Amino acid sequence: MALSFSVVINTLNRAAHLRTALQALRYQRYRNFEVVVVNGPSTDDTEAVAGEFPGVRLGRCPAANLSMSRNIGIAMAAGDVIAFMDDDAVPELDWLADMARAFADAKVGGAGGAIRDHTGVGFQARVIVCDRFGWAEGFDSIDAANPDGPGRPLRYYSPTGANVAYRRSALLGIGGFDERIVYFLDETDVNLRLLEAGWAIRYRAGAEVHHKYAPSAQRTAARAPRSLHHPARSAAYFCRRHAVSAHGAAAAQDHVRRYQAHLRRDVAGHARSGAITQELQKALLAEIDAGAAEGWALAAEGPQLMGPGASRGDGFQPFPTFEQRARLAA
Repeated sequence: MALSFSVVINTLNRAAHLRTALQALRYQRYRNFEVVVVNGPSTDDTEAVAGEFPGVRLGRCPAANLSMSRNIGIAMAAGDVIAFMDDDAVPELDWLADMARAFADAKVGGAGGAIRDHTGVGFQARVIVCDRFGWAEGFDSIDAANPDGPGRPLRYYSPTGANVAYRRSALLGIGGFDERIVYFLDETDVNLRLLEAGWAIRYRAGAEVHHKYAPSAQRTAARAPRSLHHPARSAAYFCRRHAVSAHGAAAAQDHVRRYQAHLRRDVAGHARSGAITQELQKALLAEIDAGAAEGWALAAEGPQLMGPGASRGDGFQPFPTFEQRARLAA
């Protein structure tokens, strides 16, 4: 029997984009999947949009915390595999069918695919390899990337949250997402912990999604920053959690300082181009310092994971696709 998938979309104030994403899922050729939308805390008509699509299961997240929202989706999911897709993404027709091939291997705990950019032609990302500092490097193929395998990897394949799927049992085994990571590096942390737990993560070149850069509380549609507190906080938190044991505290702290400098240069560039005001530039620079200090301190308290013993979500509802409707009508 084909693996069952739960497609989880975590959304916040992007009702129009969510409608497009849900409409696109109707074209999937894979039959055995459900759709879970976790909303929150939106102030637009997101829930009304979700209600336009029969079969969508709706969850609510009380805080603007992506990891918390993802954990709510995991708890609701009834499928064997949980696939995460951004609310401003559109999958190719065989996205899930190609993902399913990776999970035919019982050792595989996660899989990711290519992400095309807003043009629909170019690539935003293919194979992303991260190190234990959380720094990412892009490659055109898994062979060119040559990442480390399960165990204690220093360089590892790390699919992004816009296009990633995880075996549900593997996610539960590591406690899901770390809710101290509100935004940025949330999936990188999960990927590393899965590899450390002995699971393999595969790249599926054919499992493509198209990704737009919809505006959010973090950035504009042109990718100019609106807030940098959480990226700076997450980077420092990740470094202390994962880089200190492999490279030492001094190296981890040095990377955090270099990442802060990277963010400052980015802010300066946006200010020179006129994409942000001088007032916002000043606020962003203050956020970089405050966020990094907060993240480093928070890492000493340890992760905030899902509670143990989470059971499979109730009420798997296959999402009605156009292909299924055509078969029923024939």
